[in-house]
Formats: sequence, structure tokens, C-alpha cells
Amino acid sequence: MIRIDDEIYEDFKSTFPGFKIDNIDEEEIKSEKAKVAWRNFIMKYENKIEDYNFGTLLRIKAPGAYTPENTTFGKGMLYI
Repeated sequence: MIRIDDEIYEDFKSTFPGFKIDNIDEEEIKSEKAKVAWRNFIMKYENKIEDYNFGTLLRIKAPGAYTPENTTFGKGMLYI
């Protein structure tokens, strides 16, 4: 499998320039507008990544541990 992490990350930064990865706003990423944006983003990788639309656990505050209070589920978010 060809690794395309750098391509995905550059695309992510370009597509979501104001996204704060160190302190995720759950309401913002789960809004209807965000769901459409994320869906459009991941669909670009449908034929490049086998499990392109799997969900992932995200830490809300990056420096914190994976705890129930500091974790959210990102459906259809690539592993960035």
C-alpha cells in the first residue's frame, strides 16, 4: 500500500485552514455544515484508501489522555 499521509495532511490543512487540532470544538465538527465538508473531503480518498470512511476516536484536547470526557467519535474522518 502506498502511504499518502503527507498528501492527506496537506489537503486537510488546505481544506480546513482554521481547524484547531489541539482543541476540537465538538459542536462545530458535528454540525450539518461540517458533516458535508468532511464527507466531501474523505470522498477524494475513496479509491486511494481501503477504509477511507471509517470513524476514529479523537481527543478533544490534544495534550490530555484518552478518557471518556476527553474523547469524541469522528465518523467518516480519516486518520490524520
